[in-house]
Amino acid sequence: MRNASAPRNALALAKTAEIPQQPPRNRSPAGCRPEIRTMAMDDAWTKDDKGNIIVFPLVGYETRVVENRALALRLPFMMQGDDQTRPSGSLQLIISSADDVRDFGQALIDAADRIEKRSKGA
Repeated sequence: MRNASAPRNALALAKTAEIPQQPPRNRSPAGCRPEIRTMAMDDAWTKDDKGNIIVFPLVGYETRVVENRALALRLPFMMQGDDQTRPSGSLQLIISSADDVRDFGQALIDAADRIEKRSKGA
């Protein structure tokens, strides 16, 4: 498992995450109902009573290629109030095509670029 480099204030960031001004990249699978594919991203996020999105700090990740056809992705995370000695839980997902894996990877790279630009004051 690769460990994520969570900042010390990751739980605070997760607790106060706000809906971004710039729309996030969204790629809904073709099999989703049309109303889900066209749903505004702001509406798709789970939010608290103040309207902030609910997120949890990522503490690592694992990837596996399944039968040379798909990517299995495991994302362990922490939750506020846990003892912080091991992950609280994890999501196990599958991405079923190489094109979708590339799109997901590019979305992560684009997000990293935006974060770096903002942290450098650009």
